[in-house]
Amino acid sequence: MINQDKTYTDMPIIRKLKQVSEVLDRYEEAMKLNTMRMNLALKAINAGVWEWDLKKDIVRWDVTLVDLLGIDRNSLDKDSLGWYISDFEKLVELVHPDDKIHTKEFIKECKENFKPNKLVFRIAGKENHKTLTAVADTHVYEGGSLIIGICVPNDSIKEH
Repeated sequence: MINQDKTYTDMPIIRKLKQVSEVLDRYEEAMKLNTMRMNLALKAINAGVWEWDLKKDIVRWDVTLVDLLGIDRNSLDKDSLGWYISDFEKLVELVHPDDKIHTKEFIKECKENFKPNKLVFRIAGKENHKTLTAVADTHVYEGGSLIIGICVPNDSIKEH
């Protein structure tokens, strides 16, 4: 029974829920800031992002990567978050013939071993064959695993 002199906000459970809500708000703000930082870094180096759901065998590409690969945006479907849907066979089709073998080996390695991998490949069909560097890492979750990566034009990579 609630004491008539106390309001609901004085109840210990309500105070605890408010504290949890405040913590969640701080985490949400931190995530927004981290997302802004990541997007700024990706934009600064003109990097495209991709992810590959190994269980569903679905590849998602962001708009920057679609443009880097020279793919007509209208030729791909989009998911509910605005990512372009494809598969790695589509990517392999675009790879320069001299780079296809090691690109396929990279894909096989990603499927078999969940560890960071790095790949350099050229896109075929473009004048001067634009060279991209792809870097990937894996993320295992309860329902399966993702390979998450970025592709960066080599002219965006600065040697130190």
